[in-house]
Amino acid sequence: MFSQDTFYKRLVSALFALLLSFVSFSQEVNLEVAGNREIEPAYRLSKQPKLIDTVIPYSEIQYPLLSLKYETAFALDTIKAAKIKLVDKLPDIYPGYVRVGVGSKFMPLAEVFYNSVRSRKLVYGAHLKHLSSFGSIPGYAPAQFDRTQLNLAATLNENKYSVDGRMHFNSMGLHHYGFAREDAPKDSIAQRFSDFGMSFLYSKHKKDSLTFNYSAGLKYNYSQDKQPSFDSLYHARENYVNLHGTAWYKLRKEIVSADVELIMNQYNRIDGTGKKDYSLADTPVDLIFRLAPNITTYAQNNRLKVKFGANLNVNSHFGKGTIYIAPDIELKYSMFDDILIPYLEIKGGLVQNTFKSLAGQNEFILSNIPLENEYQVINTSLGIKGTLSNTIMFNANARFGVVKDKALFVTDTLFSGGNRFNVVYEDMNIASIQGSLIYQSSEKLKIEGIGTFYSYMTKNYIYAWNLPQIQVVARGYYKVMDNLSVQLDANLEGGRYAQVYTEAESDRVENLQFAKKLGFITDLNLGAEYLYSQRLSAFLQFNNLAAQRYKRWYNYPVQGFQVMGGVTFKF
Repeated sequence: MFSQDTFYKRLVSALFALLLSFVSFSQEVNLEVAGNREIEPAYRLSKQPKLIDTVIPYSEIQYPLLSLKYETAFALDTIKAAKIKLVDKLPDIYPGYVRVGVGSKFMPLAEVFYNSVRSRKLVYGAHLKHLSSFGSIPGYAPAQFDRTQLNLAATLNENKYSVDGRMHFNSMGLHHYGFAREDAPKDSIAQRFSDFGMSFLYSKHKKDSLTFNYSAGLKYNYSQDKQPSFDSLYHARENYVNLHGTAWYKLRKEIVSADVELIMNQYNRIDGTGKKDYSLADTPVDLIFRLAPNITTYAQNNRLKVKFGANLNVNSHFGKGTIYIAPDIELKYSMFDDILIPYLEIKGGLVQNTFKSLAGQNEFILSNIPLENEYQVINTSLGIKGTLSNTIMFNANARFGVVKDKALFVTDTLFSGGNRFNVVYEDMNIASIQGSLIYQSSEKLKIEGIGTFYSYMTKNYIYAWNLPQIQVVARGYYKVMDNLSVQLDANLEGGRYAQVYTEAESDRVENLQFAKKLGFITDLNLGAEYLYSQRLSAFLQFNNLAAQRYKRWYNYPVQGFQVMGGVTFKF
């Protein structure tokens, strides 16, 4: 027997042999058949061959959001309810205030204030003050004086404009006591200054910052001194007129503005016969035209302020025309939210000297003084100010200036015999370093002080006569109780020199000039006020605590220790 696989192999071999034999013995047969067979025309493929890749689609899997629920809990904190005080009416404001007192050596004081109350549209006020002294200074001529002043003011405020008007009258009587003769006749050395003036100002100030705004004003002042007892002496008459205006326009972040000013001052020296003296000038009229255009811009989120401009002055001074040009530049940068503010100022310009302004500095001057205008060629200030804490503020700076025709006071020996002062003018460079500090703790305590050191480089004189080298001013206020407060003022000055004319009375001689060093000024004043009620109080003032008879001017000592007391009343 044989297996199944052997059987299949033998069967395949037999069939293969049978097929070969059939092919070998077969005959060839040809068939011819008639028919119609169409053949399609050939054509060229217009498409280029390309690879077609098979893209297997896939199903997008979605992840539905699960709805989760969390249990939350919160607790309410209690807040103390605010208290609102209902006021039926505002506290009373009294329009009037009176201050009356008397000091040692019979020194009466009277002062009255009267003003409007709680009026936004119309604001007005009046102030009247009188102070006089009937005392004397041991070893010197009679030194009595009196001062009276009256000021009136009113302002009308509207939405688009405001109008301001002011008027004043001043009268000051004194004696030229700068010599050692206690029995000198009072009338022969008496002097009185008086002036009357008024001002008017109109300002347009629309709330829209892109609107053109302007202000225009007028000032007038008439001043004079007393007719002298002797025909050989002079007295002065002066008329002052000032027309001024300012215009400004805000363009994006820039503010374009310009100041225009026309100043006229007429100063007449009148001799004892009533005639005007023109020996010191061709004409008594001094005319100044000033134009000061500038541009102010802000940057760095208003932290940086830049002001750039010029100060142009045209001066017709006693018949001589001169043009003065000075810069007007200001840079400020706020750091750390106004904690520190460094700044730079470069300024200059022409300052008009008048008989009134010089008599306000030194009331013992002659009536026939020469007048020259002070030209500040450049005045540069570099400093930093800011706050050290919530209660302390400071300011420190260094200044340098070039000044021409700076007014200095020197003792006169030609017209007065040495008890009055004349005015000389000097070109100089002035440098100073100044620091100030203010401390305030609520309304209970406030202290402020300013200290300055000066350096002068003069051209013709060996010293800047009567100008200090060191000056310290300090003030303090302390509220001891709700109805008791005290106040302290201090003024310290040193390094002053006066011009003298003999070597015997001088401390220094240089270039045929004689200089006398004036003493150090230590002026301390202490005051206290006790509030008896909201309308009535009492005050006590101690002046010149150091009892120092320092000389503010050469041969002019001040009064010593003084005490003044009085009351105040509101009505």
